[in-house]
Amino acid sequence: QVREDASVNPAPAAENESPTRRLSPSWRDLRASLIIGLCCLAAYNMNGRAISAGDAIPARYLPFAILEHGTILFDPIVSVTSQGRKLPDDPKRLEGAFWLLPTPGGHRVSLYSIVLPVLISPLYVPAVLHLNATGWTDARIDHVGRIMEKLTVVVASVCWPSLLMT
Repeated sequence: QVREDASVNPAPAAENESPTRRLSPSWRDLRASLIIGLCCLAAYNMNGRAISAGDAIPARYLPFAILEHGTILFDPIVSVTSQGRKLPDDPKRLEGAFWLLPTPGGHRVSLYSIVLPVLISPLYVPAVLHLNATGWTDARIDHVGRIMEKLTVVVASVCWPSLLMT
């Protein structure tokens, strides 16, 4: 004789939902992420300035060197990346464009980590295509780089909550 026990009965439907279904972002979550992204875009553009911290400058321009020139060296874009400042001759003396360090081989590399610029490089593909169509001038690279810097932050702010929920 089989006894019906609560431990044998199947669980209610809500408890049987798969974890992926329960954790998948809803339209409400997506809408909230987009609102956060638009607020970030508005906040970053309110004063009309670019992020001017020393580590932001190499991160802004290195994706252009990676995608257009296939290098993590700043040599092809050193004039725009130096922002009009004197390039340092001695890596121990941080002056001028201190974020562009000279190597023994005469190349320029970033003082800061290149992980972020390498990871965000795919987001710069439309910008590189635009520069290929309109021309690679320092002024244009600077303008497009400042736009991409802000759009990258917005994309990250929109995607980050979704990544946390999975």
